[in-house]
Amino acid sequence: MHCCKMNLHLRKMGRINTLVVNDKSSSSPSEREIFLSFCRHGSLSGAAEELSVYASTVSRSIGNLEKKLNVSLVKKIGNKLFLTEIGEKYYENINKSFSDIISYEKKIGEYAFDEITVITSDFFLDAWVSNCISEFMKENKAVRVKVFSDDTLTRNNPTDNVIFVGFARNNKSAENMILKNITKTSVGFYTTTKNKSISREKTYSISEIMDMKTIELDTKKHKYLTTHSGKKSYDFHNSFIVVDSLAMCLEQGVRFNCVFVSCESVSKNAVEEGVIYKLKTSEELDPIYIDVIYTENLKKNPKIQEFINKIHTVGMQFYNGGGNFQ
Repeated sequence: MHCCKMNLHLRKMGRINTLVVNDKSSSSPSEREIFLSFCRHGSLSGAAEELSVYASTVSRSIGNLEKKLNVSLVKKIGNKLFLTEIGEKYYENINKSFSDIISYEKKIGEYAFDEITVITSDFFLDAWVSNCISEFMKENKAVRVKVFSDDTLTRNNPTDNVIFVGFARNNKSAENMILKNITKTSVGFYTTTKNKSISREKTYSISEIMDMKTIELDTKKHKYLTTHSGKKSYDFHNSFIVVDSLAMCLEQGVRFNCVFVSCESVSKNAVEEGVIYKLKTSEELDPIYIDVIYTENLKKNPKIQEFINKIHTVGMQFYNGGGNFQ
């Protein structure tokens, strides 16, 4: 069979793969790579042009390969070169092997990350995420971990190789990311036991609370003050302090002895200690969801996926086990 005809047949089968880039700065091609190029082009000159070498180099490399294998791969009939039967079988086998190698090497490049970014609040960092990061870095010293303290995903945050911990599932930045839920927690209005302007026994409407001086989380970043599964939302224009986290809401609420927004998991210890209590309301706010949200490409790396799973698992243990979130 003529070499060119054989190449045409293999192209129809989808088995031809470009293995060598025409780059004079690259390292010298191996004898097998030169033989593959010769088979693709069906001539010494075609292979020489692709590999940026002399035709004599192609001929010499094929001859060296034949000596090593102790077989004839190419035969000359008239002025044309043809593959022998053994040459055809050898070509088919090494072409497939090189294709598998290239596919694997491509995957290595796609799945290897020398840097990842973790975005979460100081609250979650202190609670458990920092410990997970430390353990990961000890076992994966080649991977650099950048940590951003932020309660939400924004356009200003990095977008590549990102792991976010917090509540941002309704954020547009999270639309094309993978989500693993840690827990959901109820949101409500709290105040200190020293606040005499609030009645512990009274049931307040949300509209009444909207008229009070309150401390809340930035609703421009977090659309969390909703009822009826998000059908109705609230914006507290009378808030005198707007902060970046629910933990900060609690801290400032205690400091200023006023009404503030918080969630059950953050406020649990302070409620048990008798420092604060939750206001009774005629409508319950929708719960918020604490998630691990990460870019899809990270799931391809087993070590990083294991790291993500660890953050998720330890987070659930903290919430379900009544961990200290102060």
